[in-house]
Amino acid sequence: MVPGKELAAGMRMPGGRKVFLRLQKNLICLEKGRYDVLEDDGFVNGLAGYLFDLYRFQYYDFAHSILHILGNCSVCPTTLYREKALFVLSLFAENALKDDNDQAVQTLSWIFSRWLKQEQEYLGCFEYVCNQIQLLLKRMLSRGLYCQVLLWLQLFKSISKKEVQRSSAIQAVVSRMHDTLAGQLRKHNPKKLGNLEPAAEELECLLNYQADNSAQTMVDELYRSPDKERRLALIERLSRLEDDVAFILIEKLGVNAPWYAIRNAVQIISRLKTVRHFHLIKSFLEYPDARVQQQVIAFISRLDRERALEQLLRGLEVCDDSLKFQLIQRLSVTGQKAAEKGLLRLLEGRDELDQKIREDIVLLLCSELSHFPSDQVVEALQQLVEERKNSKMSNDPVLIRAQQTLKMLSSF
Repeated sequence: MVPGKELAAGMRMPGGRKVFLRLQKNLICLEKGRYDVLEDDGFVNGLAGYLFDLYRFQYYDFAHSILHILGNCSVCPTTLYREKALFVLSLFAENALKDDNDQAVQTLSWIFSRWLKQEQEYLGCFEYVCNQIQLLLKRMLSRGLYCQVLLWLQLFKSISKKEVQRSSAIQAVVSRMHDTLAGQLRKHNPKKLGNLEPAAEELECLLNYQADNSAQTMVDELYRSPDKERRLALIERLSRLEDDVAFILIEKLGVNAPWYAIRNAVQIISRLKTVRHFHLIKSFLEYPDARVQQQVIAFISRLDRERALEQLLRGLEVCDDSLKFQLIQRLSVTGQKAAEKGLLRLLEGRDELDQKIREDIVLLLCSELSHFPSDQVVEALQQLVEERKNSKMSNDPVLIRAQQTLKMLSSF
C-alpha cells in the first residue's frame, strides 16, 4: 500500500498534491515492473526525496520495497533504466549519509554490490555511483561493519585483477576504489568505534584480508627494490607471515626473474613454519646459479629423512660442484645404501668435476666413504689407490687418505 495523507502533509514537493499523486501512481507502476515510468524526469527527480521522507516518517517496509525495485531495475537489460535507477539510488545515498541512517546505508550497500557484480557497461553515471559507494564504505568501516567491507574488498579485487571480465575503464575505476578502501583499512583503528562493539570474527577476517594484500604489496616491493637493506627487512617480515605467502612469491616471480629474486623467494619459503611448499621450489635445485641452489639445499634439511635423502642425491647430480662438499657430508652421515651408491657414482665420474676443486672433492669422498663398510666401497678405493700410485705423485693427499680409509674398513 502506498502511504498517502500523512506523508503528503509533511512533504515539500514542487507542484503540490497533483505532483504527489502522479508520483504515487508511478510508484504503483514501478511495483509492477513498469520501468518505463523512469522516463518521466519529474518522477525521477522527486523519487529520491520521497524515499528519504519514507524513512523519516518510518515507513521502512515500503521504503525498502522501493529500494529493492530500483535495485532490480539497476541490473535490468535496458541501459537507460539502469542509469535512471542508479541516479535515484545515488541521490538517496547522499541523504542517507547526511542523516546518519545506518539501516539505509546497509541496504544500499547490498543493492550497489549486486549492481557492480553484473554491470558490463561503463555508464555515464558510473563514476558518480562509485563515489557514493566509497562514502558508504567509509561509513560502514567507521561503524565496524567489517563483514560487508570484506565482501566489497573481495569484489573490487576480482574486478581489478581481471578475475571477471570487465572493460579497462571499469577496471581502472574499481582498482582505485580497492586501493582507497585498502588504505583506509590500514589506517583503521577498531578502538575508535566508541560504544560500538566490533564483531571479533568479522574483524579477524578483514585483518586476514589486509595481511594477504599487504603480503602482495611487500612481495612486489621485494622484487623491485634496489636497496639491499630494504630487501633484507622485507625477507624478514615475509618469513613471519602465513604459509600462503609462498604461492604469492612464486606467482609474482614470472618466467624471467633474476637469480636474486628467485633466491629471496626460496629463502623466505624455506623459513616458513611448514615444509609443505617444498614442491614449489624443488625445481630450482637445477637453476644455473649456485646461490639459488644453496637456498634449496638449506630447505632440504627440514624434510623428513626419506625425502631429504632423495633430494640430496638429486642435488649430487645436478648442483654446482662447489656445493658437492656439503652434499657429500650430509649423505655420508645417513649411512643409507642409496647414499653409498650416490657417492660411489660421484667418485667414478670424478673426471667430470670442475678441475679447480676436483682434488678436494675426491679427498672428501675418500674420508666420507669410511661410513660405508661394503665390498663395493673397498673395490672403488682400491682402484683409486692403484690409479694414484701410477701417477707417481709424491705425498699425494688423495692417495694417503684412500689408504687410511681402506685400513679403517678392513677392521670391520
